[in-house]
Amino acid sequence: MKFWHVSSLYVLPICRRFSKVGQESNDTSNLQFEFLCYYLAELSLLDYNCIKFLPSLVAASVVFLARFMLSPMTHPWNSALYQLTRYEPADLKECILNIHDLYFSRRGASLKAVREKYKQHKFKCVALTPSPPEIPLYFFEFRVADP
Repeated sequence: MKFWHVSSLYVLPICRRFSKVGQESNDTSNLQFEFLCYYLAELSLLDYNCIKFLPSLVAASVVFLARFMLSPMTHPWNSALYQLTRYEPADLKECILNIHDLYFSRRGASLKAVREKYKQHKFKCVALTPSPPEIPLYFFEFRVADP
């Protein structure tokens, strides 16, 4: 089990790489998007239900969820993210829903230190970012055709 805890530390560097592509078509500030990704990733690092996922899958899920939270009317996945991650939204669904539940404190209420950290102004107060309570299921049906 320690292997998963060690490998989960790789989520943040992978998340940094994925978030660069994820923020390219996002209208919000780069820092706000990046900090929101880090916040969601840190929530996942401390949750037992998320350690079963590969770090790359968690990082991709975090980017999907951050894009959804910042622009809930726009599909959060695109072909550039697919090309980089090789994940379809359906592959990410379970992880995304787990992290979304963590964000809403439906689980993991003991993650107060992470929540307080990201409420600070220097992290753009991303812990206070509003999010719709549900993610439309059709967002997980998006398919990208391979070129």
